[in-house]
Amino acid sequence: MAKNRPLKIDKSFEELTEFFKGYINASVIDKPVDYLTKHTKYEYVLSAVIDYGDFKAKIIFSPTLHPLANFLDLKLIYPDSPYEFSIFDVFNLFDIQDFRQYYYEDITTKTELQQGLDELFEVIEKYHYDIKKAGEGDNLLRLTENFEADWNSVTDDDSEWKEDMKNDELFIDLVHPYFTHASDTNTKKMLSRMQKKNAKGKLDTLYEHRLLNYLESGNEFDTSETAQKNVDDRQYNRFNLALNLAVFAACVCTFLLIFLIRYITAFSGGNIIAEGETFGRIFVPYASLIIISLASGLLISIVIKAIFGRKLIAGFAPQDKKVLYKEKYELKFKGENKYHKIARAGACFFLSAFSLALVYVILITTGFADYGDSVKFSDGAKYVTVQKSDLEIYEVEGYYNDAEGKTDYESYDGDNEYYIVADNSEHNHYVFTSVPKGSEPYEFIESMRKDWGAEVQTVKAEEDIKGIGE
Repeated sequence: MAKNRPLKIDKSFEELTEFFKGYINASVIDKPVDYLTKHTKYEYVLSAVIDYGDFKAKIIFSPTLHPLANFLDLKLIYPDSPYEFSIFDVFNLFDIQDFRQYYYEDITTKTELQQGLDELFEVIEKYHYDIKKAGEGDNLLRLTENFEADWNSVTDDDSEWKEDMKNDELFIDLVHPYFTHASDTNTKKMLSRMQKKNAKGKLDTLYEHRLLNYLESGNEFDTSETAQKNVDDRQYNRFNLALNLAVFAACVCTFLLIFLIRYITAFSGGNIIAEGETFGRIFVPYASLIIISLASGLLISIVIKAIFGRKLIAGFAPQDKKVLYKEKYELKFKGENKYHKIARAGACFFLSAFSLALVYVILITTGFADYGDSVKFSDGAKYVTVQKSDLEIYEVEGYYNDAEGKTDYESYDGDNEYYIVADNSEHNHYVFTSVPKGSEPYEFIESMRKDWGAEVQTVKAEEDIKGIGE
C-alpha cells in the first residue's frame, strides 16, 4: 500500500495553498470559483477555476509542475474547446507585443504568492476583451490550429499528446514558454541562444518565433516578477548578511569594551609585569584573549540571532520589505520537527553558556602588576593585593605527569624558568611560566631577591608547595 501513497506535501506548501484559496476568495467576490486538486504519487496541482462567463480562468499552483520549485501559472478555458490555452496563445493569435513572463517560479512566501496572483488578475483584466474574442468563431478555430501546430512541432508530429492531454496524463506543458527557448532573465543571452537555435531549425513554437523577431527589433525582454524576485532574493541575502555582521560586531565590541575597561582599571597606577593569565601550565597572553573575544562574540551572536532573529528583522528591514524578509527568515524553520527544535534549543543553550564562560575568563584575566611596596594579581576569580614583605617565591623545576602518585616526573627547559609568587598566609598565588632572562617577570624576581631579600625556594613540582599544590 505504501507504494500507492500520494506525493507528500510539506507544511510550508500547505500553508501557501490555504493562503492561495483565501486570497482568491477575497479577490473574486462576484464570480463563481471552483477549486480542483490533483494529488497522485508524482503530482500535486491545486487549481482555482474562475468563471468569467465567456471563458474560465484557471489559476494553477503546484510544487511539481516546475522541476525545482513552486510554480504559479494561468490557463484559459473556452466552452467549445477541449484544450486549455495560455495567455501566450492569445498573444500569438492577435500578435500582441507583450512578452512579459506571466508565470512565477520558486514561490516560497505568502508575499511572493500574493504578488503573482495580483499580476495574473491584472493581466486577465487588461486583456479581458482579447481573451473573450479569442474564444469566438473563427478566432477559436485559429487559436486551436496554432495550439495544435505548436504541440505537433515539439512532439515531432507524434499525435499521442492529444490522447495524453485528454486523459490528463501530461506531466510537462511542453509548449509553455518556460520549457522552450523563450525563457530567461537575460535578454542578450536569450537572443543569442534563440538565434543559434533558429539557424538550426530548432525553434518549435509560434511564441518563440514572435519573441525572436521582437528581440531582433531591439526590444528588451520584460522578465517582470521573475526578475523582481531575483532582486528581492539578492537584497534579502545582503540584508541578512549585514544584520549578522552587525550583531556579531556589537557582541565583539561589547566584549572588547569590557576587556578594555578591565585592562585600564584593574591595574591603574601599577607597572604591569605580565599581561595575561596562567591556567595550569598554560599562559594565555592578551593577544589570545582578543581572539577569545572574537570567538565569544561569534557564538553569542549566533544565539542572539536564533532567539531574536524575527524581531531584529522587523526592526531593521526596510519598511516595504518587512513582511517579505520575515517570511523568508521563517522559512528556515518551517516543517522542523520537535526533535530538531529541542536539539537547536540545546545547541543555543550550550553556545550561550560557553560564550558566557569565555566572557568570564576575559573578565578575571588581568595579569600581574607591581606597585612598589605591593603587588596585585588575579588568583582564579578574584584580585588580590599582597605586600611584598608577605610574598614567597618558588622556582619550580618540573612537574609530575601523574600528580596523584607523584610519578613520571619531567623537568622544565632550563632556558625558561617557572616561578610561583604566593601570599604566605592566604595561599593566593600567581604563576610565571617560561620566564627567560631579561624579561619583566625575570627582572621582578631578581628585584625581590636583591631589594627585598626574598628567598627563592626551589621545589621539584608545584604539588610540593604546601597550601598550593598539595
